[in-house]
Amino acid sequence: YYGNTVIISHNAVGQSGNDGIHVTGGSFYEGPDVPLFRASLNDGYGYGSPGSVIISNNFVNNSGWDGIHTENINELSVTDNLVQNSYGHGLYVSGAYNGYVEFQGNTFQDNGQFSGSAQARFESGDIDMSDLERPNTFINTTGIPATALQFDDISAFYTDLPSGDTDLP
Repeated sequence: YYGNTVIISHNAVGQSGNDGIHVTGGSFYEGPDVPLFRASLNDGYGYGSPGSVIISNNFVNNSGWDGIHTENINELSVTDNLVQNSYGHGLYVSGAYNGYVEFQGNTFQDNGQFSGSAQARFESGDIDMSDLERPNTFINTTGIPATALQFDDISAFYTDLPSGDTDLP
């Protein structure tokens, strides 16, 4: 954690039992003395208040749930990661309050072993996959039908929070 940016880079995460990497942004509330950020790496937590999150050049293998899970991040960069064999989604960008999401150069293999899961799922945000020199790659060798990219915009179900209110509706 550095300043107003969280950087999770060059890690090997395996056999996590839950999400391999999990970062939650500031659209939830846990009390006046608890910062609005939680990041876990193999279930270890750090605290801060991120303006942006960079998840880059990580190897995530055999997560018990999602390989990389983020929620309500204002500015998110997910680049050049290798995510394999996650039981849930390979990447799950969850929540109704995501902002700009850069999504480039990642490889997802054999993620999503439960019905309805995907190699990469996005619930909101402006998803940027425009760099054709760094495409994302999706590989399925399991024989189990799987979705590569899933876009399910849930932001329409949420209203803007009143000024100063940090509780989700």
